[in-house]
Amino acid sequence: LSKSLENKDFKSFDPFALLEVDSSATEKEIKKSYRRLVKLYHPDLNPGDREAYNMFLQVTKAYQCLTDPETKETCAKFGNPDGNASFEVGVAIPSFFLKQENTKLVLSLFFIFLFLGPLVYLVSLNSSDDLNKYGVSQKTLKNCFHFFKNENMIFKNVVEMMSISEELRPIIMVRKDQMKDMLRIATPGVKTTLSKNEFHFFKKLIFIIYYHMENDEPIPGSLKKDLAFIQEKSIGLLVSLFEMGFELVQLSKQYVQMWEKPLSPRVLQTLCTFSQHFVQGMSLHESPLLQLPFVDRTNVKRIANKLKLKSFSDLLSEKSESREKLLGMVADSEQKKRELKDALDCFTQFEVDIDCFIDLGDGEKDRVIRQGDIFTIEIEIKRVNRHVGYIYSKKLDFLKLERLSTLLYIKKTKWILHFETKFTKEKTHKVTIKGDLPLAGEFDLVLLVESDSYVGVSLQKEFKMKVEPPSKQEDYDIHPDDREALSKPSFLMSLINNALE
Repeated sequence: LSKSLENKDFKSFDPFALLEVDSSATEKEIKKSYRRLVKLYHPDLNPGDREAYNMFLQVTKAYQCLTDPETKETCAKFGNPDGNASFEVGVAIPSFFLKQENTKLVLSLFFIFLFLGPLVYLVSLNSSDDLNKYGVSQKTLKNCFHFFKNENMIFKNVVEMMSISEELRPIIMVRKDQMKDMLRIATPGVKTTLSKNEFHFFKKLIFIIYYHMENDEPIPGSLKKDLAFIQEKSIGLLVSLFEMGFELVQLSKQYVQMWEKPLSPRVLQTLCTFSQHFVQGMSLHESPLLQLPFVDRTNVKRIANKLKLKSFSDLLSEKSESREKLLGMVADSEQKKRELKDALDCFTQFEVDIDCFIDLGDGEKDRVIRQGDIFTIEIEIKRVNRHVGYIYSKKLDFLKLERLSTLLYIKKTKWILHFETKFTKEKTHKVTIKGDLPLAGEFDLVLLVESDSYVGVSLQKEFKMKVEPPSKQEDYDIHPDDREALSKPSFLMSLINNALE
């Protein structure tokens, strides 16, 4: 370290001082002080105040350090709640960065590093009008970029992203023969984040999407081809937005200053949930039973009350009592029963097997995972009782494959360990994840398996992965032949010795 820092008094993380309590304070006193300070520094009460925001984070960490067992252990071990990573970064500063004459250069490098990642991403979106593998233009993705800066993305935001896409521009204008039908489907009181002029320009697309998702009746004839066009283009568009969302979630973790805080996996879940409802022509919070033939908004409540399902998946087993009960309620002929059975056979029911281990090679596995080891997580996803490859929807007029999305993240921090999305009609899908965790401890992981086409069939499974501290280095007995070979100078050392002689 430079001389200017040699005598500086570096203070370790002191949770008691941050919470303004004595080290002998009771849990009740700690909680009382925490609540007072959180109210004082909360970002909602101090908009734009960066210092208050930083104090809010510090107070929250201090409270976790004193109340959460895992964080408390980390804090006791490393002197701070962030583990050894923060310490290592703090002491590994080259003296070049600490010299006063290099201040301007260091600041310039800092800002280049800070904005380089997001800028490169935006420039790549803006530098070409080429289409991606799903037929979506870079300009569309660039126009949608700002929606992802809101962690609390909701359905209306996805409707807006679809409506402003370049891919739907060919049908954006209202023809003369569509005027009356547009008045019929217009949704009064629609709230959007678009300006008044933007909304007027895109309202045809917005109204068609909302009508498709909120009505049982077919869309009026003059708009039927436009809806089919939107549905066809939506497949590639929604997948592109999903992949873009994942990239931005990862970027936001590296460049927090641009997002205030990292985006959570909830953004990806919102996109996937919207896709499910759009494919099935349903609005949010409606019963998954609406996906089935002979069930509509006039009888769905009565059917749901009689079935009393715990989950929609209860209908998907061929031996389900609820399935037989449903057939008796809505299918009054053999033809209707066959049609309903055929529809139910299209729906996905997930089962997963998870295995965590260290791959030793040659098929050998060690299930004791230690800090710093490269671990492997194998996930086998099975579609149970599924007999067809294509999805079922009352609202689509073309065949569509189902897309499975797999998301694995740490429950506490929402840190994503793996994400992938894949169109598939196979009954079994395997996912292999490799990684490492820098800290020892027991980690709660969340696996989310989602369909892009069906409501109510998603699978969420939590499991624990234990990471042991690194083992002590073992003493190995060296073979006599090896000991003799090691005692002799190497070829390079022999050359050096000869040169010195």
